[in-house]
Amino acid sequence: MNNNVSGQKTGMKCPLCGVFIETTVFILMTSSGLHCAACGLFLKIDRMKSRAALDALRKVLNAQENLEKKSRFNR
Repeated sequence: MNNNVSGQKTGMKCPLCGVFIETTVFILMTSSGLHCAACGLFLKIDRMKSRAALDALRKVLNAQENLEKKSRFNR
């Protein structure tokens, strides 16, 4: 799994058991939720309530893709 620019893993702590759940922006954008491998909790993503956050993530993905394209072009 890719880490973010600062080297920190992307994800969150499970609210039930506290184990870190790794994820990616792509997974957040495309999946129905996150699953904790340690305790089995499934965290459903409410797309209506999360619309603003998902729109922001979409912008991040687009910016990353544009940066990668420009980086390849300038080599």
